[in-house]
Amino acid sequence: PLKGNQRLDLTMPFRFQDNSGSWHLDGYYEFTGRLADQFGVFVGPGVGMGVSWHDGGSFDGDDHGFFINFGAIAGVTYTNPSFPFDIEFSMRPTVVVINDYDGAFNLDFTLGFLYRF
Repeated sequence: PLKGNQRLDLTMPFRFQDNSGSWHLDGYYEFTGRLADQFGVFVGPGVGMGVSWHDGGSFDGDDHGFFINFGAIAGVTYTNPSFPFDIEFSMRPTVVVINDYDGAFNLDFTLGFLYRF
């Protein structure tokens, strides 16, 4: 949490597909609101950086490198006072601006567990 209805969300997503993958650190500045007693919503812009790899074999060649992406996040959070964490479902569109080995646009859907401090 930051102030009022704003928070900072740091994530470390991994992506694996065949001989390709990526690992990165993303940060999102989120605005939050309430839907119902235990359900909240959030939305905000983000930026990330990480490493990617593609082992293409004899025809495609290999590609390994650093990348930077810009994106956004939107989702729903479930809070239960009996648990020390919240459960969230989010949608994260991103555009890779440096080293887009597998297309610049990505759309990820995530299930997350957020520990409350």
